[in-house]
Amino acid sequence: MPPDRELAERFGVSRATVREATNLLEREDLVKKKVGLGGTLINSFEDRLHTNAFTRDPHQVLDQLRAEEPIYWSEGLKAWVLTRYADVKAAGRNPHLGGGRDRARGYLRKMTPQQQAELAPLCEVYSRFLSFMNPPEHTAQRGLLSDEFTPQAVQRMRARIDSIVNRLLDELTPTGQADLLHEFALPMSSSVIVNMLGLPEEDRERFIAWIDNAFEFLGSDQTDFELAGRAMRTYEEMTAYLRGILEERRARPRNDLISKLAGVQKNDSSIPDERIIAAMITIVHGGWETTTTMVTNAMVDLLTHSDQLQKLKRDPSLLTVALEEALRFDGPFKYITRSAMEDFDLCGRSIRKGETLMLMLCAANRDPEVFEDPHRFEIGRKRIPHVAFGVGIHFCLGATLARIEGELAIAALLRRLPQMRLATEEPLWRPTSLLRQLEALPVVF
Repeated sequence: MPPDRELAERFGVSRATVREATNLLEREDLVKKKVGLGGTLINSFEDRLHTNAFTRDPHQVLDQLRAEEPIYWSEGLKAWVLTRYADVKAAGRNPHLGGGRDRARGYLRKMTPQQQAELAPLCEVYSRFLSFMNPPEHTAQRGLLSDEFTPQAVQRMRARIDSIVNRLLDELTPTGQADLLHEFALPMSSSVIVNMLGLPEEDRERFIAWIDNAFEFLGSDQTDFELAGRAMRTYEEMTAYLRGILEERRARPRNDLISKLAGVQKNDSSIPDERIIAAMITIVHGGWETTTTMVTNAMVDLLTHSDQLQKLKRDPSLLTVALEEALRFDGPFKYITRSAMEDFDLCGRSIRKGETLMLMLCAANRDPEVFEDPHRFEIGRKRIPHVAFGVGIHFCLGATLARIEGELAIAALLRRLPQMRLATEEPLWRPTSLLRQLEALPVVF
């Protein structure tokens, strides 16, 4: 007889009541255990997540979590924190975990009920993002975009990307100094996406500001109602703008992605505007933030590891593996979240429906069970099965495009600016728990 049924019959209560009591006892036991784990280091993980120390180097805390409490219940975050590579991979593929409105509402769990009600439109926006969807909606939405991100389709963009890269470097070279983030990586990646969608180049700066606003809330401790409100208004403005572009492309189609999406909708009238606009926001949302961060993180890793930089210069054929090592070492996202769609057990932990799981990608990518000497940046690694682009059905749709942009950008930087070096003793990282992103990357050459 299952233990919960036996206890239910013994005490004359429902099995659901027994399971709830068991869950509460497990969490109480976890809290008691944390007091003895490294003093207050782990017990205050939720507080450390948004500190300058964690921003600079999250791995002291994450290493201890992985070693002593790899599936950790954070009472402050109301989330399970997973730090082992195997657990992150398993969770990313677990059919009990997904997105949907439960995951979207998780971003507002620290708000008051009144505030959550006022921010309901923000939850609706999140729930329409590809990364928040569950099958079959996820499958259908991804299908709207998948043809544009196949390896063959992306390879056809190489010449266009190369042209953008070299135009930006032409503008940089006379100065002898630059901020590689704001003067190269960001304009490069945003120009690629704007060009792909068919948006006016003069509106690119507007989108950069919108995406900054959106990520500012997502990467915060999510207690600031005004910050959440600004994110909500940002999405409202972006949606209104893109709706106008969509209507214009219906009337006057061009050779761009928005026109193709309008064509798909014309042939299938069951597809609402909201799905098309959500697809466009998905591309803008992840299309250049990920690539910008990937390129600048790879460059700072190379510039702060001179032996690896010289190895790459001596053998440019190592570029592909060097980029993969940079993605492992300092990937764009520290974590992704998933929501439990039903009660289930995970590695001895009882997960309840609606609970959030934080899959710490950066911790998984430094797991010593998978990567030898994981805190060493080594572009000669033979095997780099990182999870920087996610795992499972939510693996990054634009990973192939990002990799091509990264390779073209880094190759051009090393070829055209061979004397480049950092113009600061210690790079400054952006204070966000979500992204592993620099504030700036000043260099001289």
